Amino acid sequence: MHNIYSEEKVNRISVILCWVGILSAAVVQYFNKYSFYEAGLNLLFSSIFLIPTIIYFTHKQIKLYKYFLIFGIIVYVYVMTYLQQGPFDNTYYLFIALVATSLYFDILLTVCTTAFLIITSIVFYAWFKPFIFPQFHTFAFMSMQFAFVLTSALICVQTFWSRRLVLSQTVLHKKALIDSLTKIYNRAFIDESFDRVITEHRELEKDLSVIIMDIDDFKGINDSLGHRQGDLVLKEVADRLVASIRKQDIVARFGGDEFLIVLQDTGSEAAEIVAEKIVRAIKSQEYMGIPMTVSLGVTTLKDMDTEQSFFNRADKALYDAKAGGKNCFVVI
Repeated sequence: MHNIYSEEKVNRISVILCWVGILSAAVVQYFNKYSFYEAGLNLLFSSIFLIPTIIYFTHKQIKLYKYFLIFGIIVYVYVMTYLQQGPFDNTYYLFIALVATSLYFDILLTVCTTAFLIITSIVFYAWFKPFIFPQFHTFAFMSMQFAFVLTSALICVQTFWSRRLVLSQTVLHKKALIDSLTKIYNRAFIDESFDRVITEHRELEKDLSVIIMDIDDFKGINDSLGHRQGDLVLKEVADRLVASIRKQDIVARFGGDEFLIVLQDTGSEAAEIVAEKIVRAIKSQEYMGIPMTVSLGVTTLKDMDTEQSFFNRADKALYDAKAGGKNCFVVI
């Protein structure tokens, strides 16, 4: 569920399929007529796809890429139809371009593609009908335009409901990963994402540190103030934690009064600074006359670490901080 839909993946697949289709068409044309001229002509006019390909491999401009790709398919089919002096009976291939727009969940792209299809087909029909479309009647042409519009409308409806479905799934998934009390990530998010974060940092050769934090004597706070006030303490601590870290870092309620902070692209020394900042931030204020302090275990990812050994080392550091008098942090 991490990536319900990825437009970048669709782009990658489409650019691969595009060039596979072009090369396959060139090979088929060569063996159909045993003519390098026919195959070369196909490859020459397929250069129109160089524009979206360059966009994809350089700037990753998703919107420009998909528009150039879809419009390129339309122009390519019309030009190759004209050059081959063939009848207009292969117009149904143009529906491939229209249907491909549904992969992007983009209603505007579908509408623009339909308009481009109609304009392009009118130009080719009006200009070249006497030469290559003499048997293509006006009624058939109008039927084709109606089919374009009808297909577009169906794709727009499908896109609308697909986008709503994807959005609802995303919202539900996000809610499942958020702690209802503190409004930060929960244990489920850590279970789902922790291993992925470790893998990404190893691939990029970046440092990664974690902090496990526990509220000191939280049971006493619950006993003296009640569980409702204890919940408010948890919310206050979570807010101070969020204020003490960067946007790219992750803070989650791991269970009860225990929290996990994942410090991305952060080495041991920087992690110590963050831990000290958290200790000061929590200690700086009292709650209903009761001082709040926390203990923290800090560690940094090592080459031979597994997800479990990485976490266990931080947990051991937290245990040492508790045994060492609390209101402090220990680095292992």
